[in-house]
Amino acid sequence: MLHCEVRGLSTATLYNYTSTAKMFLEVTDNKTIDLLCGSDIDNFVLYLRKRGNNNTSIKTRLKSLTAFTKYAEIEIEFPVIKLEKNIKIPYTQDEIQRLLKEPIVQSYTHPCSRHSAEQYF
Repeated sequence: MLHCEVRGLSTATLYNYTSTAKMFLEVTDNKTIDLLCGSDIDNFVLYLRKRGNNNTSIKTRLKSLTAFTKYAEIEIEFPVIKLEKNIKIPYTQDEIQRLLKEPIVQSYTHPCSRHSAEQYF
C-alpha cells in the first residue's frame, strides 16, 4: 500500500483497498499472486453477494482489485457487473420548501464522522 500513499490517495481509498485485499485473500485461501485466475474473481463476487452487497458495492470492490492487479502487472479478466437503474422521483413542492429552510446546525452530524457540526463551521 506504500505506492498508494506515495500517489496521495485518500485515507478512505487506502482503507477500501486494504479491506478488499483482506477479503479477497480470505476467499482465495491466501493464494499467491501468480496463481490467481478468473474463477477466483467469480468466487469473490459470489462471496460478496452472499454477504448482501449490492451491485454498486461489488463493482467498487472489483475496481479496487483491478487497481491492485494493474499494479502487480497481472492480467485477469473481471466480470462486468450490471448496475440497477434508480428512477429518481422529483421532490414535491412541500419537500422543496422544507429543504430550503435553514438547518438547525447544533443538531447536525456529518455522515462520515461522529463530530458535531460546530467543528466544521
